[in-house]
Formats: sequence, structure tokens, C-alpha cells
Amino acid sequence: MPSINFMQCFEKDILAGRKTQAIRPKRKRTIKVGDPLYIFTGLRTPSCKRLLETTCIGVMPLSIDGANWRLNGVLMDPADQEDLAMNDGFRTPTELMVFLQSRYEMPFTGELIRWKEPCSQPAKPLQSTGKQLGNQEL
Repeated sequence: MPSINFMQCFEKDILAGRKTQAIRPKRKRTIKVGDPLYIFTGLRTPSCKRLLETTCIGVMPLSIDGANWRLNGVLMDPADQEDLAMNDGFRTPTELMVFLQSRYEMPFTGELIRWKEPCSQPAKPLQSTGKQLGNQEL
């Protein structure tokens, strides 16, 4: 059962259902739609805390190369980049880029992993398509 670890600064947004996704490099063990997910902060430390047990609702390839962001191979427009950043707990795409650059080699190639919200508040849909980011039809 896949575990995803987050920095403590994301804990409140995860528990409130405002952050319902993770951007990660491709994993050795692929996460699939329907897999149970365990969301943690402080994994492998004495302060480890399980925040959430949920279900994966979407896994899509994501690449970020400067202003060119591709989700499922489709070039994202600026409005969709903003929605992606906000659903990931950032105020702007630039803020998300700075965060990713501090952790991963750029250009970034990985995946967007979405999970079922812990409350009734849905993630913001993409403006240009009107579809939820977790929708496999993107």
C-alpha cells in the first residue's frame, strides 16, 4: 500500500481537503487508480504522523520545462497551471516552480497523483477543460 510523505507545512491543507494531490518523480512501484494511499508527514522520523488513509483517483504523467507544462501529454494553458498550483497548496505557478526546483532536477518529469478528498470540498476543476484534475479522460 503506497505511502506519500509531505512536509509539515502542508498538513493543514491536506486535512482540510484543499491539497488533494502530490507531484512526484515516477516511483519504482507504480501507484494506480483505486490503490489505497497512506498520507504522512515526518515519515521515517520519531515525529511521524499518518494524516490520512484514502484512495487514489488519478495518476497522470506531468512534465514541467519552464513555461511548458504538460499533463497527460497535453500542453497546459496558464489558467490550468494556476489551478494545478493551487490544488497542490501553492498560491501561484511560480511558487510551485520554485518549490520543485529546490527538490528536483529540471526539467521535471514525473506524475500527478490525486486522491479522494477527506471532506466534501472538491478540488478546483481546470478552467480550459472544465474537468477535474483527477479525471483520467484529460
